[in-house]
Amino acid sequence: MTDADIAMCPVGHTQVDRPLTEGQDSRETDSMLLNWAASGMLDVSEFFDLLGSGVDVNCRDSNGQTPLMLATAAGFVHTSRFLVELGADPHASDAHGRTPLNLANSATAAEITAATEALELRRLAEGSLLDAAACGNTDAVTAQLQLGVDIDCKDSRGRTPLMRAAMLSHSGTVRELLDRGADPLIRDCAGMDACALVRLSRYGMSDP
Repeated sequence: MTDADIAMCPVGHTQVDRPLTEGQDSRETDSMLLNWAASGMLDVSEFFDLLGSGVDVNCRDSNGQTPLMLATAAGFVHTSRFLVELGADPHASDAHGRTPLNLANSATAAEITAATEALELRRLAEGSLLDAAACGNTDAVTAQLQLGVDIDCKDSRGRTPLMRAAMLSHSGTVRELLDRGADPLIRDCAGMDACALVRLSRYGMSDP
């Protein structure tokens, strides 16, 4: 989303204090806050801060509704699109079997559909970049990057194109990725960066 989209995001400006009490799980509270944010009960800046804090974007309330469902039901078009871009599941159903599209008006439904299609295309492009890096196909890597694919995209194990190329000793591809700004300090889901994965792979201790 652009700054203009964020500014237009129809989220209300009512301030809500975080109701943390002793012994209450902060993750539970954050889940509630995310649902409230999607319902327009938080200031815009708080809303985006909350989404960037690692809260589960598909958390559910007592009715089985996700933030995306609440946002679509309220007709918050830009909020709905942003949630989809963050990984909100547009196919999830609540306790009554209703999906976000079932709850949305026509404008919001169109926005969700467009965002979902764009996300799927992005994932396909990122998959192509990751595969090209793993194969050492530098020309294909360059082509994907020129199309605007995220150079530090990750696979299901949190590994970037640089990690996959480095682990398989594709020095030309590694050099191309580094020259184009790939971050060598990113860590995968196991906490390993590219250099650590290279060391492990040399001893056959890591599956590429």
